[in-house]
Amino acid sequence: MSDFSRLHHLLNLPEANDKTVAVKNWLSKEENSQWLMVFDNADDLRSVPISKYFPLTHSGHIVITSRDQEAVGGVAEEGLVLGPLASGEAISLLLSTAGVRQPSPDDWRNAEEIVRLLGSLPLAINQAGAFIRSRQKSPQEYKELFLRARSELLGFTPKLADSERTVLSTWELNFKQVERESEAAVRLLLLFCFLEPTKISEVVLHRGTIAQNRWGEDGEVKEVTAEAEGLEPSLVTLIQNEMDFDTAIEKLRSFSFVSCTKDTNGLRSFSVHPLVQYCATQRISPQIANTWRQQAILLICHSFPRNRYLDSL
Repeated sequence: MSDFSRLHHLLNLPEANDKTVAVKNWLSKEENSQWLMVFDNADDLRSVPISKYFPLTHSGHIVITSRDQEAVGGVAEEGLVLGPLASGEAISLLLSTAGVRQPSPDDWRNAEEIVRLLGSLPLAINQAGAFIRSRQKSPQEYKELFLRARSELLGFTPKLADSERTVLSTWELNFKQVERESEAAVRLLLLFCFLEPTKISEVVLHRGTIAQNRWGEDGEVKEVTAEAEGLEPSLVTLIQNEMDFDTAIEKLRSFSFVSCTKDTNGLRSFSVHPLVQYCATQRISPQIANTWRQQAILLICHSFPRNRYLDSL
């Protein structure tokens, strides 16, 4: 609303009771077609329905940036989901931000390793480059320090930073919001934090929570439930209930905690950025972390057959 009031003033429009409507009407006029409207950081698309601010016209252009991946196909018909940077781009960004104008072969190799450790996440790379520049470190010194004090570096804010949002503070805001809105999404995220992050198969999740055939002590085949082998009943119910599972995934996607891809056979798999895994596990107690680590191990063990004569993948 305040931005539309400023636009109303800048456009020198006549006084109106509703300045937002006045600006929209002006933008909708045929003679006023050369404009670009940007909705930046529109992350809470449910609480703030930004579409009501769109002018009713086919002219002009609207750009929306959001961590909510459901914005594509929801608020906007078309869009691009941005993933991590390509390796070469990430290395160039790190060295440029760090002020390393003529990197040596060692600088390049260490920058490549830093980028790998940061999962090519632009915010983390900018933060790392700012630290290297402000503390006058070399890429090698930063890499060695990162391996010893990761949390401190991910929470670093340079004095002259363009933004006060660090990797840790950015994710922490999202973690707290998810905790307020969906316990099921939190439980699913914690499970994902202890699985291999790049391709978590929905098939494996399903197999890990249904009954499997096992050899009994009497030599006969018997059916063993996931709960009997140690998985929490509430987790089993969540994964097995399609609607509840999809709702939890949708919530995690809305905060960019997970991404979803569909294979050629139509089956889904999920990915979690390594820094999301790290930040999520750093904010819970060691006891809770061990609980979810065990749940992940038990799910994987239950997913796969112990004898090819009993069951096959």
